[in-house]
Amino acid sequence: MFLRTTAIGLLALLVLACGDDAGGMDAGLDAGADLGRDMARDLGRDTGPPDLGPPDVGADLGPDDPEWVAVWDDLPPSCAMERATHPERTLVPVWGSCGEGCQYLLPDPRYHRDYNRPVGWSDGETGYFVMRQVPAGTTTVTSAQVNVVASIARTHLALRSQPGPNDRVCIWTAYAGQGEMFATTAYIRESAGSFEWRAVRMPFVGPFDYVVTVPDEDTPSSVLQAGALGSQVYAVEVQPLAQIFAIADGTMTPMGGALGAVRGIPQNEMAIGDTALWEAWGGADIPIVYGRPGTPGAIYHAVEGARLIGTDVDEDTGTIAWTQGYGYQGSGRYERLELWAADFVRDPDDLEPRWVAGLGTGNSGTLDGGQYARLRTLPERGRGIEVVDLATGRAAFIDPIEGIAYRGEVLWINQTEIAVAASIIPEIEATVVRVRLDSLTFE
Repeated sequence: MFLRTTAIGLLALLVLACGDDAGGMDAGLDAGADLGRDMARDLGRDTGPPDLGPPDVGADLGPDDPEWVAVWDDLPPSCAMERATHPERTLVPVWGSCGEGCQYLLPDPRYHRDYNRPVGWSDGETGYFVMRQVPAGTTTVTSAQVNVVASIARTHLALRSQPGPNDRVCIWTAYAGQGEMFATTAYIRESAGSFEWRAVRMPFVGPFDYVVTVPDEDTPSSVLQAGALGSQVYAVEVQPLAQIFAIADGTMTPMGGALGAVRGIPQNEMAIGDTALWEAWGGADIPIVYGRPGTPGAIYHAVEGARLIGTDVDEDTGTIAWTQGYGYQGSGRYERLELWAADFVRDPDDLEPRWVAGLGTGNSGTLDGGQYARLRTLPERGRGIEVVDLATGRAAFIDPIEGIAYRGEVLWINQTEIAVAASIIPEIEATVVRVRLDSLTFE
């Protein structure tokens, strides 16, 4: 899955679900992997455990109690979502050595940690990641799950959802980015059986702000599946409706037009300022498309005979980068694959693409600080991390680590380090691996 790491354009996705199985709503259909891209977005649906009663929102757990408070007061107890008053008491990051210049997040025996979808970003100095945890020996079906947004030093935001009865469905989708979260929630009303969408902005500190409520008739039987948060627009992909929407100034309007989302295939949304960008996966060639609130989608950049994929934007440097594939052979393989970059411009007629380097087959990458990083498997070295410098085209390779498996997602890059989502094996316990850039050799 391709991830943003820019200050504004990067987002993190959590999905919390409770209640009955939302059959037919999983729009993340497997459409075939391209460059290792995950074509099946997990909507986090649960299948309805027994009624465990209303959540315990006021239990006193002593000095380690995060002090949970309800986000919304008007939803049924089974759809309750709570925010920690003291998020730093949920996940406490502790780091251990995994070799020279390498650290990894140590497990906590009290909890089991996993990724619903690995995400992360950097503000230029500090890296952030999103992870969820449940008490050890339990699952997200039988126990309350806590989704956290943490930096390398502390947890900044924590949301808790409880398993509930099977008479209704709630779907929570939250995107984290640069000091805040933007959350949408779908509540299937028990009587009418229709959706009610709500969008709310959640800063790390301070009250939540409602942004928009969306009736079901605007997005019939669909899920706000993925999104990107810019300084002036929140771009969301709605599936299986197959459309790109913009949320701005309290309204939600379509902007994808004929170049909007493709049914069942994630479009890799990005946002920078008031501009949304995405990849139009509707044909043999894949162009980069752009749109703004109230305007239909239009071609931002296209190359005849090529797939433009793995796109990312870096707000700090004003850079856009993408991989350009020719002669698709299936299973994420191309006859030729190249890395390209350009300065971001509002008018696509002013775009000046520049070739950076030829690439071998590998995952789509993450852009930040003038570096483009991705996971790649080399026959002689195994599955590791490739980092390409946009200015020089030189690359470095980070070897695999014994006892740790990379998940396929680069979480962030900044001036000092690169971080990757990983799992401790054989326990399959989620972790984060951080490697100092000054320990790498570019050639």
